[in-house]
Amino acid sequence: MGKKKFTGLEISLITFFLLLLIITIALIVLLATGYSGLKAFSPTCPVIPLPERIDCIPDQVATKDLCVLRGCCWDPQNETHV
Repeated sequence: MGKKKFTGLEISLITFFLLLLIITIALIVLLATGYSGLKAFSPTCPVIPLPERIDCIPDQVATKDLCVLRGCCWDPQNETHV
């Protein structure tokens, strides 16, 4: 009896399975250690001159909570309310 030769499809499936196995092991290791690889996001708002500012909430009255919810920087022109 001679040795069996693998077909192209069998080699492709074995390669795909090994690749999938390596990725699965890497994900399990990352999840088990609790390391996400992402840094904590803390947004900082740049100082923008008044003429260059845009209203990120043109359809509503802007409040600090709504502004932060949309990911905008809250920096009103004046704090006085008329």
